Amino acid sequence: MAEGALRETAYTISQTPDLLGTNGGVPTISHDALNRTDLKPRWICGRRLWERDFALIRWNREIAPCDRTGDHYRYVGGIGSQAQRVLLMDTTDIATNTNEVGYSLTQRFYLRPAGGQSCASTDDKTASKDCQQTQPREWASWQVAQKFYIDSSFGGALISDRRNVFDATLDLSGAAFLTGPRNLSPVTSRLRFEAIDNLRIQWDLDYDPKAGLFGADNMYAGLQLGPHYRRRRPRHAQRCR
Repeated sequence: MAEGALRETAYTISQTPDLLGTNGGVPTISHDALNRTDLKPRWICGRRLWERDFALIRWNREIAPCDRTGDHYRYVGGIGSQAQRVLLMDTTDIATNTNEVGYSLTQRFYLRPAGGQSCASTDDKTASKDCQQTQPREWASWQVAQKFYIDSSFGGALISDRRNVFDATLDLSGAAFLTGPRNLSPVTSRLRFEAIDNLRIQWDLDYDPKAGLFGADNMYAGLQLGPHYRRRRPRHAQRCR
């Protein structure tokens, strides 16, 4: 799948970065106007590797593991070193040039009751008490991803020995790992688990092979009371998305 966009942003004021550190790294506000234009083509492709249903007879359930790769190529040009002059107020302002390739591997597990009469096949008014909700739901998923930056300086926007947070890095990890030019991003792991319908657990782990340490290690849990929207597996031809 290919997509693209053209964006233009006009700023009435700008800033002059403190590249030498004489002002403690604090930029100087300037009243000079700044106009930023960038072109963003992107190509996304994914491939299903493996899928199969297994019967868990002891628990009267069926589980379907599904492996899928996700790859993309993204290019943003036209900003260059002007990114250093933009006042950072929100995510729109951290756009920079980038020339990157992203790749990921996702393992999903779908679970559903085995056998029984489907509730969807009966009239709501005359539904049997023995009917079951046989529509599969996503029980767990694990995604491992990384990016390769062909342009390690991001068009001249990167300032060495500073914490650089760009749009090209924030969509992968919230940790600021750019302190100098580099080609490989940290490896990110996202493990999501829904033990029961209302309980969701997520474990996020980022490992930086260049620094040889973990940049982030967080665990989240959420409990919802009452009915909620449940993610379900699509039909057989499209279930491993």
